[in-house]
Amino acid sequence: QRGVQACEILLGTTTDAAFETLVCLGNAFSSKGFPSPSTIRRCRDKLLLDRWLAQNGFNYLLSAPISSEVRARYPIVVKGIDAKNGPVHRLQTAEQLAAFKTKNSSELGKWIAQREVCGIEYRIDIFPGGSFLILRHEGAEVYRNLLKKDVCAASTLALECANAFHCQSELEGQIVKYDIIVE
Repeated sequence: QRGVQACEILLGTTTDAAFETLVCLGNAFSSKGFPSPSTIRRCRDKLLLDRWLAQNGFNYLLSAPISSEVRARYPIVVKGIDAKNGPVHRLQTAEQLAAFKTKNSSELGKWIAQREVCGIEYRIDIFPGGSFLILRHEGAEVYRNLLKKDVCAASTLALECANAFHCQSELEGQIVKYDIIVE
């Protein structure tokens, strides 16, 4: 509705296991201010998240378990289904994917394939009340805080997308870190 189609913005997993436990306990004790456990599980599960993004009008990564038929638009990346910061394999062809499957045949359920995304990566932290922090990835674990003078169309689109996801996922009362790539 705001012209986000000009750039393609993709979201990845947003929370970790400790927060899921906290949310489950909060809901079990009827504490207010917690999102539903299903929201947190969806944010942690790359396949569920990708499906939800597609169903809710966000761009997505065409994630699929490599044990199934992959609708690939090469190059693709293959990575662990649960791992954060694990090994990522860039594959250029269907033949390379077939070789990867053969080599890892006993562990196919542990891997997913996603379309490769290249662009500017932003880390956006959103805090309760709507305040935020935007950092731009500068390579090799280095993020630079964006000051007002550094804000550009891509960082503005990344923030709009993070906010839309944040609200649509009922995460407004939480501190959430988003990694967003503007392609």
